[in-house]
Amino acid sequence: MQQEENILAQHIESWNLVSDGNSFYTHSSLIQPVLSGETKCVLKVLLTPEEKAGSKVQNWWNGISAAKVFCMDDDAILMERIIGDRSLKSMSLNNQDEEATEIICNVANLLHSCNKGPFPQLVPLEVWFKELFLSAGKYGDIFLKSANQAKVLLAKQKDITVLHGDLHHDNILYSSDRGWLAIDPKGLHGDRSFDYVNILCNPIKEIALEEGRLMKQIDIISKNAGIETKHILEWTVAWAGLSAVWFLNDNQDATLPVGVLEYGLAQL
Repeated sequence: MQQEENILAQHIESWNLVSDGNSFYTHSSLIQPVLSGETKCVLKVLLTPEEKAGSKVQNWWNGISAAKVFCMDDDAILMERIIGDRSLKSMSLNNQDEEATEIICNVANLLHSCNKGPFPQLVPLEVWFKELFLSAGKYGDIFLKSANQAKVLLAKQKDITVLHGDLHHDNILYSSDRGWLAIDPKGLHGDRSFDYVNILCNPIKEIALEEGRLMKQIDIISKNAGIETKHILEWTVAWAGLSAVWFLNDNQDATLPVGVLEYGLAQL
């Protein structure tokens, strides 16, 4: 921890920043609210290779439907601090689940429209799904079905683009000045359909597994993203299996993604 604190202090000094609150840790970064002149920012010390790769995608978006990056290096990133009074999770919890899904789709559509080069270094979806392929046999038939579905989809990807990789209710924040903005990308590369299906495993178990919710949300995604419902459902089966394997391999509760996987397979 001392090393991360030292990196934080060094960047505050070298980038002429002023602390504007208490720092805190997430699983992948050390975060410090700061001021750059009069501009409210967030300084993140990047603690994992995944976070470092994602920061390059955040910078590459150049503020288009995403938080702006003011400066960065291999150890840290300085971003706009997003200040607003709306939350997609709160919307879903307060009978606006469909509207929240439409907003996530709109953000995804804008992110996917960014095609300028040169591109940052990205992780192919084939690599991202590796843990599902390695672990499916340990957990039963539905995981083998998920892995087989993923292999079919990965072999015939279309509309390949830069992906956020973790687009859900908590990774899109509301700015009173600039609207809904994405943060914390994984930096993936593949079929754009993948970026929409994480909606279906969020924001909480009680909503995601509500009777009838899955197909209702898939219809909304299909309409807003211009993707066939069956294709979204297939990606849902693949993604839910991968998500569940991650939980299970970490000895965590996988009820939510397993439930989505079971619903998805039943619909297919």
